[in-house]
Amino acid sequence: MSPWFILIDVACVMVTGEGERFAKPQEQEMRAIRYKILIIALLFAAPAFAHDAPLGWAYGAECCSMTDCWQEKDGAIQETPNGYRVVLTGELIGYGDTRIKPSKDQFFHRCTATADPRARLSICLYVPPRSL
Repeated sequence: MSPWFILIDVACVMVTGEGERFAKPQEQEMRAIRYKILIIALLFAAPAFAHDAPLGWAYGAECCSMTDCWQEKDGAIQETPNGYRVVLTGELIGYGDTRIKPSKDQFFHRCTATADPRARLSICLYVPPRSL
């Protein structure tokens, strides 16, 4: 059985209180342990997925707040003589800008405050190595 199904089952039992009136002290103790395990698992699982790019590497916490970053489509970012231009908004991010971060794959990734591709201000722009 998948760990996720077990966690969901435990959460359902906790929320509904199923069997609480007739539970033996040992069962109540086990329920408390399951509850603690569920909380710990959720605390550790959330950060693991919060800043992950599609290929599994992590976006920096300084750039993202859960869902603010995404992989851009081909052609969405153009290199110009003065920096990187976001085609959709026209935003120009100069080559020396501290918002530019190295991408760990061959794609551009962009972060905005609302994860809206039309946002006129990027928090970060992950740029792939030129050799890719």
